[in-house]
Formats: sequence, structure tokens, C-alpha cells
Amino acid sequence: MDNLELESSDKEKKKPRHNKVTYKKYEMSQDFLFPPSTSDYLPKNHIARLIHVIVDKMDIEYIESKYKGGGVSAYHPSMMLKVWLLGFVKKIYTSRKLEKALQENIAFMWIR
Repeated sequence: MDNLELESSDKEKKKPRHNKVTYKKYEMSQDFLFPPSTSDYLPKNHIARLIHVIVDKMDIEYIESKYKGGGVSAYHPSMMLKVWLLGFVKKIYTSRKLEKALQENIAFMWIR
């Protein structure tokens, strides 16, 4: 008899509180998919932050002097260096894979 009482009490505990299905808010036309700053999603001790600080302290005047004027605007050399270094750390060596990482990986989005 005790087993029967235990089984019935277990079934009562598993009953839903209500029969209405609820969903989390979902709007395709929302203003922001991410918060206004991607920095909010990158941990404080992420390697991308260290790379950012190191490259910003580097003197890259020699690299900048090799850029020729004309044509379409170029990406800033320090941004390109940051992306390349982060890719190297993450074992991404090809430009196509770097491009994909820039589109899909929040650390690469933050560093550019």
C-alpha cells in the first residue's frame, strides 16, 4: 500500500503548474541582436584583449609606410595585425578561415 501512495504522490509532483505554453521573447525586427558593445560578451581575461593591448603599444610606422594611396580604402594595419595574431593563436592560418572567423566568432568581431 505504501508503494501505491508513493507512486501517486510522484505523479502529482510532475503535473505542470498550468497548461499554457510560454516562450521566451523573440522578435526578428529587434534593434540589437547583441548588446551595443561586443565587449560585453568577451571575457575580461580573453587572449584577444591582450593582443589588442600589445598591438596598440607597438610602433607599426614601418608597416604603415608600405601602404600606397589610391584605390578603395584599406583596413587599418593594426586591425589586420590583431586579426592575424589572434588567428595564429587560434591555429587559423588561411585567409578564408580568418574571414569566416571574422563573421562568426565574437572574439574576432571584437578585435576588428
